[in-house]
Amino acid sequence: MFEKTAKLKEVKELEDDGLIQREIFDKLPINVENRLTDLGEQLLPVLVLFKTEIKELSVGHLTPFE
Repeated sequence: MFEKTAKLKEVKELEDDGLIQREIFDKLPINVENRLTDLGEQLLPVLVLFKTEIKELSVGHLTPFE
């Protein structure tokens, strides 16, 4: 339950920051779609670069979670 609540909080923060747009469909079962906004699309290359750099830096090194 905690993990689900934490993920919902992160999604809400991304929405508040204007990076994603959430659309809730009013039918059963309730369906929610998340998509990148124009700003989110513009930042995507930077995020991919960060992910690549972090992977390269962590190869052969312990991460904070190990």
